[in-house]
Amino acid sequence: MRKILTAFILLIAVVLIAAALIQSNILLHGTLKINDQIVGYENPFTHLSPQQFSADLAKNRSKLIDIRTRDEYDQGHIAGAENVDFNQTQNFSDYLDAQDKTTRFLIYCRTDSCSQNAMQLMQNKGFAHVNDLTGGYDAWVNAGFPVEQ
Repeated sequence: MRKILTAFILLIAVVLIAAALIQSNILLHGTLKINDQIVGYENPFTHLSPQQFSADLAKNRSKLIDIRTRDEYDQGHIAGAENVDFNQTQNFSDYLDAQDKTTRFLIYCRTDSCSQNAMQLMQNKGFAHVNDLTGGYDAWVNAGFPVEQ
């Protein structure tokens, strides 16, 4: 009886450890890969590669915001982007306060330093889902994705 109880406790421990490892992978990466299939949930605050950003954009489920200056925006931007200058702090904050916090947002700046800060601000303000473009607009252009003026 003692051997069965020990084996049962060991089995429970293995299952709990496996569950913890799976959960930590999902929390760290937002997804879990099993047999080359991605499963799990999307991390609501993630830095997306230009390819991932483009794929998310194609799903037409997110509001796209270019947080660069108006001059930068006018020189070229991702199609459909709304320009809200992050450096105009009060205007940016007022804009965020007027938005639905449950809306999905894709944001980008020139190189992604400002968008990381904006994403953190949006998370602090209670937004549910914000992703930024890793490498920013420069990475988007260098990856060969289309822009408009």
